[in-house]
Amino acid sequence: MQVVESFHKDGLYILDEPESGLSAIRQMALLATLHRLSTTGSQIILATHSPILLAIPSANLVEIHEDGTWSEHTELQDTVAFRALDEFFADPAGISQFMIEVTKDQ
Repeated sequence: MQVVESFHKDGLYILDEPESGLSAIRQMALLATLHRLSTTGSQIILATHSPILLAIPSANLVEIHEDGTWSEHTELQDTVAFRALDEFFADPAGISQFMIEVTKDQ
């Protein structure tokens, strides 16, 4: 039985990083499932680092910052997760090298 078979309309779902272990394609499929649920009366509370899942249409995004503050009604393009992936796609070699350098002593 797949997890999505456990979802029903008019439900309340609290999900903690459901993208863990999912490929990008599977995350997109999950996005579609969660969107479909939201349009049939379900409410979804989702903690994620995935810019793919952050793109669920009509989602109310709240970004929690390291200092405990948060930003409500954040636009997708303003989230740290989206900006990080956008920067990576713009310069994969440069970002890879940067990350190697800043993490070399860890």
